[in-house]
Amino acid sequence: MEYKDNRRKWSDISNIMGEYGKSLGSDLDKMSGGKYDLENKLSETFKKTYLGFERLIGKELGMDILGIIPTKRSYGGLAGALQGTGTADGFIAELEIGGSNINEDGSINVDSVMREMSNEEIMKIKDGLNMVNGVLNFEDTVAISAANQSLDPRVLKELKDNPNKKVKMKVFFNPSHGIIADVIESALDVTGFYTGGLIRSSNSKKLAELAIKNPELYNGTLSHSQGSAILGNSMKVVNLKGKKEVLQGKDISMNGSPLSMWAMKNFAEEKEFKFSYKVNVVDPITWLGANKWNTDVWWHTTYSKYQKYDKKTNKYFVSPKSKEERVLIKDVKDFRKETL
Repeated sequence: MEYKDNRRKWSDISNIMGEYGKSLGSDLDKMSGGKYDLENKLSETFKKTYLGFERLIGKELGMDILGIIPTKRSYGGLAGALQGTGTADGFIAELEIGGSNINEDGSINVDSVMREMSNEEIMKIKDGLNMVNGVLNFEDTVAISAANQSLDPRVLKELKDNPNKKVKMKVFFNPSHGIIADVIESALDVTGFYTGGLIRSSNSKKLAELAIKNPELYNGTLSHSQGSAILGNSMKVVNLKGKKEVLQGKDISMNGSPLSMWAMKNFAEEKEFKFSYKVNVVDPITWLGANKWNTDVWWHTTYSKYQKYDKKTNKYFVSPKSKEERVLIKDVKDFRKETL
């Protein structure tokens, strides 16, 4: 076996285990004359066994939330985040959801397919992104927040009523390394926003670079929580680079943001782009920006792009009827990732 040096990524640990199995199988094949093809069989067995272990401790036992134990799902966790400092894990992806089943509480579980978009496809985007996601979102769960917050309630109801219906979304996927690393990354972009983009995470830097090449990525884009810090700071980076025209005339929205919405509104007026935001009742994340609530919904994960705006009260609201009829995605029951 050819051993790799310590530059291997922590997120590749399942692949490394597969290589161990392949090496052992190769040696056993030599002893048995290749009769059992153990090189390939043990490689797959070792890899699948470790992935199963990762899923148990990471997703089922919730250790990916902390990010202390490196797993592929958490992109190596905290160790992977520190190892990858300066490189962006985030990417623009197309999500397809469908195949719903209904839970007892009326919510639905769906199947999700993630496909990383090519640079050529990204340059052709004309209608912005459904979501720049916040903390603790993984490849197999980001579709939940993206769909619940960005899709028209009528589309969500169609998903519930018709298991054969499929819906596609475009997201800038900001992968979680666990809450510790996510908070550190968020702090970089919040600080960067207030310093004009001088400080930035690798993801806000990447989004800025993509938006300079295709400004339409800012046209109609929604962001949530940490994602709004990534989005807001990326716009500051664009401005710092002297590309004000990239921002002009665009339209972005922020839900549950840690940034100051007053500062963001002033920035939008100065650079001539449209900006809207929602702050739910008792959303602790928004307290970081000293933001006053402007909806009739509670908590941090219950936002919707389609809450109605009332000019008299200057607030967004959900009618009692809509609350009763609203369909939410609760979980992803089957996930598949397609690679370029």
